[in-house]
Amino acid sequence: MPIPDFQTLMRPLLQHLSDGADHSNQETASVLADQFHLSEDERTQLLPSGKQSVFEMTPEEHIDYGYKQIRQKLSIEILDRIKKCPPDFFERLVVDLIVPCKHAVMLS
Repeated sequence: MPIPDFQTLMRPLLQHLSDGADHSNQETASVLADQFHLSEDERTQLLPSGKQSVFEMTPEEHIDYGYKQIRQKLSIEILDRIKKCPPDFFERLVVDLIVPCKHAVMLS
């Protein structure tokens, strides 16, 4: 089974924490990993940085990581589309981006 995404983990996470007791991150990660039948490889899979396990990230880290992935993919997609356009499109794009910046600088 692949590592569940943040949204899939949320309900089981909240259920685990609903007893009001203190739970360590390590204990919580272990309980959720067992519930999702994750293999040892999945439990220890590291982020591209090689510093942290994907499964043991905090919710904030998951959101930040997802945002960075989406932004990177979107940047690549936009650049690929621009590269396929004719040169006059690129020229208009640059002008359309620079003129508002120049106007904003002049107003400040």
